[in-house]
Amino acid sequence: MLDIMRKAMLAGIGALTLSEQKARVIINDLVEQGRMSSEEGEKLAKELMEKADASRKEFEAKAGEYARELMAKVDFVKRSEYDELVCRVEDLERRLAPDEDEGTD
Repeated sequence: MLDIMRKAMLAGIGALTLSEQKARVIINDLVEQGRMSSEEGEKLAKELMEKADASRKEFEAKAGEYARELMAKVDFVKRSEYDELVCRVEDLERRLAPDEDEGTD
């Protein structure tokens, strides 16, 4: 379940990154064609990068919140809680195991 959520998050971030790269290519083409000055291209690229970064952060925050809500609904056990229970069970098993010193008659 966590792997699926992680892959979905990475796919979303990858799509944002791909969009940034495509925007850079378009801006560079416009500058090369003389439709935009180099300064205008840099300014536009900077604005797009800032917006993309803000979008990425918002996406990560929403995805993280969604993951926390989903985990609460599904009632997953935290790894630390699981490890603690394993230790308690092992301790109980040791206590209940026949004492080797007593032996059997």
